Amino acid sequence: MFENADRLLPRDPWETFFFKVDAPWVSATPSLETVRWLLETTEAQVRRAQAWESTAAAFAAFVLERFSGPGVKAFWLASTWERGARALGLTPDAFARGWEEYLEASFAQAQADPLILAKRDLFTGKPSLAIAHLEGVSGEEPDLLRGLAYLALGEPSSAQAFLASSPEAAPLVRALAGLGKLEPLELGRFVIIGSQAKRYEPDLVQADAALDRALSFWELDEANLPERIAVYLTQASPGIDLPWGVIWAPPGDVDLPEMAVGLVFELVSPIGLPKFDALVQGLALYLSHPERNFKSEALDVLNRGRWVSLTQPLFDGYPRQIAEAEAGAFVSYLISAYGKEGVQRFWKAVALGASPFSAASQVFGLDLYGLDHSLRNWLKQP
Repeated sequence: MFENADRLLPRDPWETFFFKVDAPWVSATPSLETVRWLLETTEAQVRRAQAWESTAAAFAAFVLERFSGPGVKAFWLASTWERGARALGLTPDAFARGWEEYLEASFAQAQADPLILAKRDLFTGKPSLAIAHLEGVSGEEPDLLRGLAYLALGEPSSAQAFLASSPEAAPLVRALAGLGKLEPLELGRFVIIGSQAKRYEPDLVQADAALDRALSFWELDEANLPERIAVYLTQASPGIDLPWGVIWAPPGDVDLPEMAVGLVFELVSPIGLPKFDALVQGLALYLSHPERNFKSEALDVLNRGRWVSLTQPLFDGYPRQIAEAEAGAFVSYLISAYGKEGVQRFWKAVALGASPFSAASQVFGLDLYGLDHSLRNWLKQP
């Protein structure tokens, strides 16, 4: 958690805003750019990370309870938890033992708390178990959790009934208005709710197949998936953290196969996806759209002189058609040359913090420039 805090915990949009406006090259006089930044910040949806936020809060509570103010100060100033422990006069091993004992005691208490058990199951894709834990428990928070559980099961009317009493869920209740009267579209684990759900029937078949391909690629069992994958098609914002397995998207802007593959990616890399969009987007495209010939698409890009090096962020400023063709072809080439095991090793290396350059050298014996050259040569082969 200390080593990957920027990836595991949500970043405060106001902190980002401060660093933008406080930069030495930014004028103190308000401009259209600073106004745009301010509007982006006030409208920002903070990315949540329930499990890691809870872990961070538990760590802070442990330090405060055991070491009070000096403990908080020691860890506030420390760059690593080991240095924080030493600043308190403890060896890292002694501090770690105390932290583990604290967690074990907290875990024992949690096993008797239906709210904690319900939250755990709700946000790990088991809404039916969450509802079972809440049997006989009344109150605003239990009803909020029940409502979110029914939302995850694809039952908007039941969700509304329980969410109605929670001020926190007011935006979600408004967003669900009318959805309960619509006929859902279902296939396997999937359920789609929305006025335009019927038009996604072909996509739903593709999404179900893409889910199977992604599980097979990563050698995972479908038991790891959310109990239900509930897709809500609406322009309204939910305004609240949604359980895992709930997909909230505006109509007309949904790629169901890619979203299905994305759920499997979250299983593979729970602390965050690799910071290399050519790999992540490329594998998502490869698994979700087998009907596309990415080699042919990328060769066309190359022949027209529009090739973008793999060392560039393909999906940040370049035409989507070019980015998808190159990323899909990149992963197709890697699988052809190194097998899926090579792609898996490359993925895991980047996900654990290695740069794409060092990970490529480590796994393939080539840096990104070399891979880019090899990819272009592969495209020219019949």
